Amino acid sequence: MAYEAGQTLTFGKINVNMQGINNGRELVPWNQIGRLTTNNGIINIEKDGRVLKWSSVKAADIPNLSVLIALVNYIVRGQ
Repeated sequence: MAYEAGQTLTFGKINVNMQGINNGRELVPWNQIGRLTTNNGIINIEKDGRVLKWSSVKAADIPNLSVLIALVNYIVRGQ
């Protein structure tokens, strides 16, 4: 998998790499992430036990959104 090879995966303005997930303004390290979800078209990230409306990017603007959510949740479960 590209992620495991150390590559950065890009989903529009959201990037995923070995360090964590980045929305262009903030990098959230994997050890702080509970999971990634969407609600009412907004991307939410569970960070340190709280659910945050984390990204100003609309879910509809994220290419392969379901792949991004599955990848992030897979990575988090493997931590």
